[in-house]
Amino acid sequence: MPRPSDPFARPRLLAAAESVFLEKGLDRAKVEDITQKAALSKGAFYLHFKSKEAAFREVLSTALGAIGESLDHISESRPKWATMTTEELIAFWFNHDLALFEYLWERRALMRLVRQGGGSPDYAHLTELFVARAETVVGLFIEHGILSGHFHELFDTENAATFMAGGWDRVARRIILEDEEPDLRRWVAQAQHFCLRSLSTPEFLAVATTFYESVCGSAARSSGVRALTSDPTHYPQLNQASS
Repeated sequence: MPRPSDPFARPRLLAAAESVFLEKGLDRAKVEDITQKAALSKGAFYLHFKSKEAAFREVLSTALGAIGESLDHISESRPKWATMTTEELIAFWFNHDLALFEYLWERRALMRLVRQGGGSPDYAHLTELFVARAETVVGLFIEHGILSGHFHELFDTENAATFMAGGWDRVARRIILEDEEPDLRRWVAQAQHFCLRSLSTPEFLAVATTFYESVCGSAARSSGVRALTSDPTHYPQLNQASS
């Protein structure tokens, strides 16, 4: 009778593959490196994966899949936005972005590899697909804001979504390159507040400002950073640039 396959072999190989890819990148990694770290044979590896590239795609799918699920959750929750109060809507988006950035920080080593395309240009396009997906979700938020009267109607949804998604992408890149854990609550609050100052009506912005100050105002003041506020005098750099 054939010996039953080891049910733990695949996860062991994937964990070993991730470790090897993080250490060497895709191009320099070898199947032997993976099997040695997993304490399994090459036969066991090829029983589950056709190649090291196939294993790498699965490692990437796991990392990017969590982000994709987060974006899907936002899209699927859209019917509920109309039932939320202004405070609830702002808190919903803040908590979503905070959870996403916390995930990026926790998996920063792998995400650095993802951002680099796994050390191979053949996979660099995968991250661009998720940036485009994020842009679509941001567009839904802006569209809802305009329809609900929270945002000004003068904005083109597609252009605004492109701008915001690009900014979010740069913040994400900065997070995964940090050596010490940043104050992610303050980062998210400041990034969202910056965007809402351009999009929002005065009424919506006032509520948003109060919310952001409640979640990070004390931390900002204790670190010498000006508290978030709708008063433009609290942004001297911007005032100087526009004068």
